[in-house]
Amino acid sequence: MLSQEGQIAFQKITKENSLRIDIPKQGVVDPDLMLDPKRDYLFTGLEEHKKKINEFEPWLESLLPKK
Repeated sequence: MLSQEGQIAFQKITKENSLRIDIPKQGVVDPDLMLDPKRDYLFTGLEEHKKKINEFEPWLESLLPKK
């Protein structure tokens, strides 16, 4: 499933963007959802980033209107 062939098939079936940058995207994935291979991305779902994200939660909540 995570091989090039598996991710190409995944994209074709789901129209979802694979995080792999070594497979074709044109004509399969919405251009707005394509990752730029020249940029670095922070994948916030990784365990190593969860603590940092949780530190932002009070700040984010402060931006919401009070009930």
